Amino acid sequence: MPAACSPGTLAALTRGVALEDGLARLDEVVEQEGEGSNRWYLVSLREGRNREVRRLWDSTGCTVSRLIRVRFGPMELPRDLPRGRMRELTPAESAALYSAAKVPAPAPASVEKKSKRRRGGVNAPRARDR
Repeated sequence: MPAACSPGTLAALTRGVALEDGLARLDEVVEQEGEGSNRWYLVSLREGRNREVRRLWDSTGCTVSRLIRVRFGPMELPRDLPRGRMRELTPAESAALYSAAKVPAPAPASVEKKSKRRRGGVNAPRARDR
């Protein structure tokens, strides 16, 4: 950003800004460290329309050079997880995510009993049919 955004600009971002696809606003803006044109802000919003954070800042005349997602819903994203990689959620994280979305969590998957099917699958020919 060329300069620190003014308190008025930050307040406007939380009140709401008209974008081409409707009104958008940040739920929270907290100024972090940085000086001059290198400022960091921690922001949160309820929805995530296409490039919404970048478009909100651009609408106020502030330039965004880098965005880093640090949480998704109630879950903090691990800083050491490389871009494009994933890890499984713990049962507690999964339950928290379903709870935040206000949808019931699915029942735990039942463990299937080992099948007594022949090797090769259901339609595999038996030795005498060959």
